Amino acid sequence: MGKINTGRFIVGGLIAGLVFNIGEWLLWGVVLNNSWKDWATQHSFPAMMGTWGTILMIILVFLLGIFAVWLYAAIRPRYKPGATTALCAGLAVWLAAVLYPMLGAAFMSMYSFGTVIIVLIWDLVELLLGTYLGAWYYREEEAAPAAAAAPE
Repeated sequence: MGKINTGRFIVGGLIAGLVFNIGEWLLWGVVLNNSWKDWATQHSFPAMMGTWGTILMIILVFLLGIFAVWLYAAIRPRYKPGATTALCAGLAVWLAAVLYPMLGAAFMSMYSFGTVIIVLIWDLVELLLGTYLGAWYYREEEAAPAAAAAPE
């Protein structure tokens, strides 16, 4: 079992995080923009996050991408490298980072049922795709070739 290649899982995680951030911008800024603004108005929240809130969310989503690829790297010795393992890692991240909080929000009636379904499906595709692409970049460190035996 090889060591996790830190540099490659971080770069792979940044690739995944980029996919996640683009997906979240499309979801909340385009697809759900009007319903989000309506919800924010109804609940007396600002419709837009401030600059620092936006920066923090972007950073957190990149960290989520790094975590997803780290998880892939951690489980690949057991499940074998490849797409199936990447999708398992993406699914695990989706279960913890999306399904659990969105169901909690749904049970508290924070979002409509339709919005929850859209977010769950969108984020599932987004996390699977991002984790797959980040895992595609990831490689274990190659074992050093055996040194030639010194003549006696």
